[in-house]
Amino acid sequence: EDSQGLVPDDQEILSTCEDPRDATLRLMNQSFEYEKNLSNVELFNFHEKKSVLFIHIPKTGGTSVKNEAIHKFDGHKGNELSYPKMYHSNYYMLSFFRDPRAHVFSQFLHCKYNPYHSNRNYNGFQRTTKDAIGDEADYEAWLDHFLTPNFEEVFKENQCWDCYNPWNMQTRYMTVKCWSWKVCHELHNMMLPTDMNYIPDAKEPSIVEALKVVESLGWFGITEYYKESLCLLFYQV
Repeated sequence: EDSQGLVPDDQEILSTCEDPRDATLRLMNQSFEYEKNLSNVELFNFHEKKSVLFIHIPKTGGTSVKNEAIHKFDGHKGNELSYPKMYHSNYYMLSFFRDPRAHVFSQFLHCKYNPYHSNRNYNGFQRTTKDAIGDEADYEAWLDHFLTPNFEEVFKENQCWDCYNPWNMQTRYMTVKCWSWKVCHELHNMMLPTDMNYIPDAKEPSIVEALKVVESLGWFGITEYYKESLCLLFYQV
């Protein structure tokens, strides 16, 4: 309702020449107070910190972010290493996130269709037809593989088919210190007590600890709000 208790009609909204969603909010007197909110956003001060470090979580749109933004700040592009591995107090830590379900499906599509993987015959990786029906069946089989009880013990060296381990990847990237991009992708040699680099709960790390890291970031973006995220980043700079 507006200030007189009336719901603005469609014609009034359309006549404003604004985005209908923005016009609706304005006419209903529910302003987001953009300027006030922006005043609470921390601006980067490169007299205090050297530059930026970008935590690139695979399949979140990070490559596009690096190409469009990170390189402008002479920032380190991350090489798909995790936050605990990359963290440095003299840099602004940045990252990019994605809707978890879309993120997992994107990992699967990469493992199925990326030439590096699709040209190899991985034992047990189901590839039927290259269409929506085939993708649905293959995706279900791929998920079932990782849902196999104790799959890390059952499949051992063939855990991830030299591709991604979808278990809580975004949370892992905020909490688990892995020493190479391959280990960050797969958690290879980290999941079993007999592994030389075993980390308890590497597959299911603490969401509380992950959120603490997210809150400490100098900036983070969201794939589903790509343009808005970059707009905020450029504002902070």
